[in-house]
Amino acid sequence: MTKLRSLVRCLVTCGLGVLLVLLAVRFGEALWRAVSSVGR
Repeated sequence: MTKLRSLVRCLVTCGLGVLLVLLAVRFGEALWRAVSSVGR
């Protein structure tokens, strides 16, 4: 039971980390496009 709980916690943490990374990448791309469009 405790092993299953720790496994679920690890999966949730990994999932949140991946989501945060994806959000950061999307935000970075949007920011880069805005900066490059302003520069031109």
